[in-house]
Amino acid sequence: MTRIFDPAFVEKHDFHHARYGLGAVVVAVPKGPDPETTEKRRSRGLHAARLFAERNDGSTPVFDPILAIEEQSGVVRMTLEFERRSPARPQYIRAAAVIERVVLVERVTLEIIHADER
Repeated sequence: MTRIFDPAFVEKHDFHHARYGLGAVVVAVPKGPDPETTEKRRSRGLHAARLFAERNDGSTPVFDPILAIEEQSGVVRMTLEFERRSPARPQYIRAAAVIERVVLVERVTLEIIHADER
């Protein structure tokens, strides 16, 4: 069976994660040749991913940056950068953490955002 996240693919993309029930949606945005191009692509790619995902259930997903991702033995291990303020009590300080999430590979959906300059 072919791996979804082979090292060559991982090296050439920035990844973001959204929780989807017990599974995960992972968005891959190609890196550009320089930091400015990479930032533009990431911004446009995440905007497209949010619009694409929200059309299905009406809620806008939040994509957290993935610091590291690896597929092994039927699971995907992701190290996520999480930062959020409580919507119910926004006066509280932001919660911030680095989280390791392990999800069965069958429960991971990979969305690859191709360059679209519109």
